[in-house]
Parts: sequence; structure tokens; C-alpha cells
Amino acid sequence: MPIDTVQKFYNILSKDHLTFLFQGSYNDDMTEGILELTEYNLENFEGLTKLKKKISFLIVECFQNIVRHGEIGADYEIPEGVFITRNLGDVNYIASINYLNNSVVSPLKKTLDKLKTLTKDELKSFYLDTLVNSQLSEKGGAGLGLIELARKSTFPLCYEFEKVDENLSVFYFLVRLQNQMQAQKHEQHKPLDLKAFKDFYQLVDETNTIMVYKGDFAKASILPILKIFEDSIQNLEGNINIKKRVYIIMMEMLENIADHAKRHTQENKQLKEGIFILGKKDNDYLISTGNLVEANRVPALKEYIEALNSMDYNELRKLYVKNLKKSKLVDSSYEGLGLIDIVSESTDKIDFHFREISEKDTFFSINVQI
Repeated sequence: MPIDTVQKFYNILSKDHLTFLFQGSYNDDMTEGILELTEYNLENFEGLTKLKKKISFLIVECFQNIVRHGEIGADYEIPEGVFITRNLGDVNYIASINYLNNSVVSPLKKTLDKLKTLTKDELKSFYLDTLVNSQLSEKGGAGLGLIELARKSTFPLCYEFEKVDENLSVFYFLVRLQNQMQAQKHEQHKPLDLKAFKDFYQLVDETNTIMVYKGDFAKASILPILKIFEDSIQNLEGNINIKKRVYIIMMEMLENIADHAKRHTQENKQLKEGIFILGKKDNDYLISTGNLVEANRVPALKEYIEALNSMDYNELRKLYVKNLKKSKLVDSSYEGLGLIDIVSESTDKIDFHFREISEKDTFFSINVQI
């Protein structure tokens, strides 16, 4: 993944309080990690905490839409589905992209078209009538989830179908929930439409991205990200030892942001914002991170990484042990340990870049290949 791709993702998502994307094969176990990650970030912003239950419900329903209703065939080298949640301004967005058998497209579109015409009261009546009179399918539900999404969504549901071939179509789906109290306090932003999410996904697809997280990198947010990877790793291709190395580097790079990203205050809370991207190309995994650091730290940080890149594996391990002893002597974590682990486990030298944002701030990005 080119190092400037991290900056490109960060620029697109710069105003997002939270962004999470996962592309690939899904299972129910991943839901817990996604909810933990989302709910933690919602707690950081006044007003969003009141919407937490509703947002969590919408996330589960959209996620289950991929898990239960996605269709892929053995002859297709395509991701099983894509899940995206974003919080921008006073609107929370939840989107899914998955493949459907063409036989279900027409009835699904008919249901969605009908839901767009109904008022909230009519949607409630339609839900109760469907619950009483319809039989549940083997995949769980008779459109009940879609009706509930329409009821709880602030804006009309957005959807689109694109035919792939005679068997499959791709289904784009977007739910938008606005914090009405927050919208009254601040200038309202024009909600993003489905095209914005399709354009974002185009970048994801072009860069072979599996996972994106942009938000606060407190310790509490790292564990859910690692859990999601653990729950999905069984579906990812590759040698188990490679996957373990990916996990180790992921953990070190996430903790590197948590420990050393520049703090900023938002709504009286100290946050450490950054971005994490996991990708895969051919047999290699690509991990990238980006975060702000104080400009005065850049020369020393650059010199240290260049020194690590020049060492072989044995030299790196000796330096690790030396610095580990030093950290124990001063009874604190030593800044360089994580970077040593990252360079040690990387297939090649780590790629890094510093981009000046202002006199005080620099955007620091790292790209590692495994």
C-alpha cells in the first residue's frame, strides 16, 4: 500500500468522529467487537450517548444483513460483504455492501420501495402486521429487520442494485440516523448520500483494504479491533504463522498510536486520534497507521527508525533486550520497544513518512508489509 494512501484515507475521514470498515467473510462473533468499538467512541461525544442503543440496533441489523443474506458462489473471487459505520457531525451512517442472487433482487426492491412511501406510524403498523401474518424464513426474518431499520432511520433508506451477471447483483444499502438535539445546537450538515459511500468503497477496493479504523486510540478501543481480527482470521487466507505475525504487528502499531499520538481536546475529553488500515495484496498483508505527533519530535523519531531499518534481525533483538532492561530500571515503558518489534516482524524495512500539517503538528505514517 503506497504510503500516501494513508494520508488520502485520513483526509477523506478527517472530520469523522468514528469510521470503521471491514471487507471480507463475516461471522456472528464479529458483532460484539464492532459494537464495543462503536459504543466506546460514542461515549466520547455529548448527545451521541443517548443514541447508543438505537445506533447499536441499526449496526446489528445491517451487519446481520451481510451475515445471513449475502450470496457468493465458488466461481467468484469477491468479498462476501462490506460493512461501514461512520459518525460525521450530527449524523451516524451505517452501510453495507453485499452480493445477492438475482432471484431475490426484485422482491427486495419492491419491499424497500414500499418502505420509502410509509410514515413512521404506517411503518409501525406494517411491522406488526408482518410479524403476525408472515412466516419466518430459514435465514431469519420476513423483512422485519428492514422495516425496523426504516422505522428507526431519520432519513429514508438509501439502496441500489447493480447487476454483476446472470446470477448475482451487488446490493448497496445505507441507513442514516441524525442526533436531532445536536442538530439544533450546531449548523446542520448535508447528510452524505449513497454515492459518497460508493466512492469511498472504490478507494477501499483499489487499495485492497480489508479493515479501516479512524477514531480515538485509547487502550479501550484497541482490544475490540484485535478481537474483530481474531474472529475474522479463520476466514482469511494465508499461513497461520503469517497471521500470528500480522496480529503481533497490528497490536504494536495500534499501541504505538495509543502511547505516542498527540493528544487533543474535544468536548472536554482528551483524545488520541489516528487511523489504522489493514490490507492484503497477493500473499502479503499490509498494515498502515497514521497519527499526529509534535513537530519537535520528528528529527529524533526519523533518526531512530532509520537506525532500526539498517539493522538485521539479531541486532534488533539485542537492542530490544537492552531497551527492555532499561525500561524495567526506570519502572516505565520504553518508547522504542514497539518500533523494534514492528521492524523485527516486518518482511522488509518499514516505510514511513512525515508530512507537516502546521508549525506544531506533523502527520506521521507507517507502512509495514508481512
